[in-house]
Amino acid sequence: MAQRYGLRRGLSRVAQSQLAALATILVLLASMPADATAATREPMPSSEAVSVGRGLGPSAVDTTPSRSEWSAARAGRGTVYQVTFWAPAGVKILVEGLLPLTVPASAADGHLAGIAVARCRGDGGDRRTMTIARNIRRGQTVRLRPGFLYTPTITGDHRCEVALRTGRPRPARYGGASNTVRLAPGGQLRVSRADDAVSESFRPGRPSPLVRRGRPLPTFAAVRIPSTMPRFQIAFATYLTSCTSRSGSYDTISGRYTCPQRLVRRSDSRVRVRVLLAQLGGGTCGRRVALVDQVVRVDKHLHHLPFWRGVSGELRPDCGDAVARLSFTTLSATPVVVHRSGTLLRVRVRP
Repeated sequence: MAQRYGLRRGLSRVAQSQLAALATILVLLASMPADATAATREPMPSSEAVSVGRGLGPSAVDTTPSRSEWSAARAGRGTVYQVTFWAPAGVKILVEGLLPLTVPASAADGHLAGIAVARCRGDGGDRRTMTIARNIRRGQTVRLRPGFLYTPTITGDHRCEVALRTGRPRPARYGGASNTVRLAPGGQLRVSRADDAVSESFRPGRPSPLVRRGRPLPTFAAVRIPSTMPRFQIAFATYLTSCTSRSGSYDTISGRYTCPQRLVRRSDSRVRVRVLLAQLGGGTCGRRVALVDQVVRVDKHLHHLPFWRGVSGELRPDCGDAVARLSFTTLSATPVVVHRSGTLLRVRVRP
């Protein structure tokens, strides 16, 4: 359900006069004949938006979903949460979605698909999207957390939303109507002002790589940490798909399936995920430190695995700036796709 927030309270007289002028223009537009306004795109209502970092405060949240159940038999889809706000160009905005999804024990299929999409767009053409997917077992609840940093290039109104799509990866022969995906309590979309100490590497516009055994991906993403801000918090999101079938590996950027048929295997994938930190001062300063070193398993039946991790630390004194890198190594015969649409590396620094 969309949330809109007023700005009138606490506005300057200049801003109030500007809003009054805007209201007059909207009244005039409404009075025009239908053919005169048919080609005019409806503006996002700036008089009913939250000012991120100004006016009403630093954040806004929508906790009231537009609906709470979707039919996978009908490939249900739709927007779940939405926030409309005003923001100046260049401000960093943290977009955080949360969808706790459940497949009831009464579902006919062994598992159903939940695909979460977070996206933001502005009147000036700004766009940002993250997509992650998870196959949910019958009777299971999972939490999908799409989100990213959104930095408008044009001052104006913006809209962020979290949407859900469902599907049936392996349909049972009977009982299709019983296949529903439900939203459990606790879901939300939060939009908040991020300070300049936050940076992120997220490139969904590039093709997603395939990581095979013996061919590691040493630097999927990297962020720099200045020595003047030695304490840091690093978070990363990743969205993996195993090559247990070609399905799910289609890449919209390259226009092809990333998993070639000759590499498809009917076994679990095992992937080593690491966040490595190296300072640039030379000598022993350049020694790489593994902040995260985790082996994850992508189940051959569930096929997809999105997850978040976080870690904090502090740079060594007198060793200069540092670079943190996110790397992937496949340890199994079944390769994995690292989806750029759902994988990022983020760092927050402080003195």
